[in-house]
Amino acid sequence: MNDSVCAAIVACSDALAAERKGEIERLCAILKKHDINAELSRYMFSRLPPFLKDAGAAEKANALSSFFADEAISEIFDVSGGDLSAEVIPHLDFEAIASSKARLWGYSDLTAVINAVFTETGKRSVLYQVRNILHGGEEVFADAVRGEGSGLFCPPVEFLSGSEMSGVLVGGNIRCFLKLAGTRFFPKLDGKLLLLESLGGGVGRIYACLAHLEMLGAFRSVSGVIFGTFTELERELDRDEAVRFLASRVKGFAPDLPVARTDRIGHAKDSLAAVIGANYTLSADSKKMLLEV
Repeated sequence: MNDSVCAAIVACSDALAAERKGEIERLCAILKKHDINAELSRYMFSRLPPFLKDAGAAEKANALSSFFADEAISEIFDVSGGDLSAEVIPHLDFEAIASSKARLWGYSDLTAVINAVFTETGKRSVLYQVRNILHGGEEVFADAVRGEGSGLFCPPVEFLSGSEMSGVLVGGNIRCFLKLAGTRFFPKLDGKLLLLESLGGGVGRIYACLAHLEMLGAFRSVSGVIFGTFTELERELDRDEAVRFLASRVKGFAPDLPVARTDRIGHAKDSLAAVIGANYTLSADSKKMLLEV
């Protein structure tokens, strides 16, 4: 039998509602089945009305930093989303994070935290919601945790323009990535691959986000853009029309920039993962995001 993996589960964005304890218990049971033993942060569940949180920013940041400092822990899974993760960033112990072997996993609002961790420490983090394994894919996930397979980290792609791109991956949820703009935590974009996806936001909001990125010089700096799913936009339009809209906006800013799409990064329950801070190579021939290890 493989050695057990020691992990932690945190909620650095909005606290979970108390009635979701059963869901987290089921998640821990699946992890346990794969010899992944998870310790829960004390700041997970809200006992107060919405928007009144049990834990402040410093408390949540200290809990996350303490798990990074624990030499036994190798994986930290954030199960939250919402709006509040950016408030923990200034309170994080980046020295402890930089020297830790632990790897942070999170998606959506955690985009801000995992990109800040990369910018401050150079550490890789995983854009992924571990609660996805409640709906399938637990074996692929467990292999990825143990370093026994990279399928989770290599979603399929289709090129919309150009035929290849490579570089260090940054980004994630477009709205939450932009929370870092103007701060020291916003990653340098020169030569990077920029991954963008979204849950909320119709045509107007997504156009505004893309325009914001353009004003930051993003599309003149990166070596390629990868669009994941844009849930609300795809309801307002449809998937193919939404992708054409996204690609046309970027090409209007940077006509020669390679652009690709994937249906397996985003907020769907069957979404795969991407490693922020890792080198990826994409080509029209491979039709995958190939992780360079």
